[in-house]
Parts: sequence; structure tokens; C-alpha cells
Amino acid sequence: MLLVLQASESLVRAIPPAPDLSWFAGDAVRALYAAGTPSEARIWVKMLQSSARPGTPEDRVLNGVWALAQIGDSFAPPPADPRRFQDWMTNTRSTGGGDPEARITLMIALLEALGLPSPGVDVQAVLGGAKAAAQARAGVQWWQTVEQASRAGRRGETVLAALLALGEAGPGGSQSRSLGRIDPYIAGVIVAGLRRVGLDADARAIALDIALSAGL
Repeated sequence: MLLVLQASESLVRAIPPAPDLSWFAGDAVRALYAAGTPSEARIWVKMLQSSARPGTPEDRVLNGVWALAQIGDSFAPPPADPRRFQDWMTNTRSTGGGDPEARITLMIALLEALGLPSPGVDVQAVLGGAKAAAQARAGVQWWQTVEQASRAGRRGETVLAALLALGEAGPGGSQSRSLGRIDPYIAGVIVAGLRRVGLDADARAIALDIALSAGL
């Protein structure tokens, strides 16, 4: 998913945002975030915001990318909006493939790790269950090292452990999982750990890659 989005970036950039292309806006936003051009993605998001009314096609497209825009745009993300987030969760449950609850939990974990809100959600309850599932696995996990090293302020060890934890989630990892299927709680620990040692931009970039790879 991520590679496809990145490959389509040059084509998307050649298409100027226009209200009659709102049906395409969701794909454009994802491709431009994947290409590392949040300022251009922002134009599409703001176009949707200007015309979105409850129940309109523009509103549904905006709901689909609202949570992603919180992660992808550090300069001017859409404002926190309980209705938008609730509608995003409803949309994910009705149209998302795979396990929609896992995808919702992943987004909540990433937002929480970046210090961003998940309006109208009991975040601690959601992440409490995810944490228990992650801790139930036997053996030492690299994400645990990320958490311990970052809390101790050991930047180098935090970065190394984060890379190893991400490697376990990617192709060739011990469980042959793609980055988009990383455990939600572990994803949050990695992103929060990097922020804790002052690597905010890297943390956001990794969170965005994870979200896009998961099709969020």
C-alpha cells in the first residue's frame, strides 16, 4: 500500500484540487502524505472542509482521512472534532478490510503516542486491553527495551531498539508481518519512545508510515 501511494505521487501532484474532484480527494491526500508533501495534502483537506456538510459525499471523504490528517500534518492539522472521529470509526467498521477494531485501536495508539486527541473515546480502556495482549507474549520483546531506554533518556539505545522492533513487524520478521499489521500497542510504544528522546519528527514520520501501510 505505502509503495503504491509513493509511486503515484507525481501523477497526483499534476492534478489541481477542485471541488468536482472531491471523490478523488481521499486518494490524493494519502498519496501526498506518503510522498512527504503534507503542505500539498493540506490543500485537498481544506478543500473538503470548505464544502463538507453532514451527509454529503465531501463529508464522507473528509471523515475517511480526518484521523490520518491529524498524524500527517504537524503544522495545521484539522481541529479535534468528536463527531469526525466517531464518524471515522463508523466508516472504518463499515468499509475497512481485515480487522476494523484492530485498525481503530492502531489509530488511537498512534494518536495517543503523538500527544493528539481521540475525541469521544476512552483511550485508557482501549489501550489497556491492547497492552495486556502485548504483555501476554512470552520472551523479551524489543518494544519493551524501547520503553525502558526512552524513559531513561538513552537515545541511541532507544533508536536501535525501535529499529529492531519495527524489523520484527516488517517483511522478513520472525512473524512475517507487514508494517501495516504491527501490534497497535507496540506501534504506540515505539512512536512514544522516539518522542520521549526528542525525535518528534522521526516519530511522526514512522507513525504516518504505519498508518498508511495499514490502510488508515
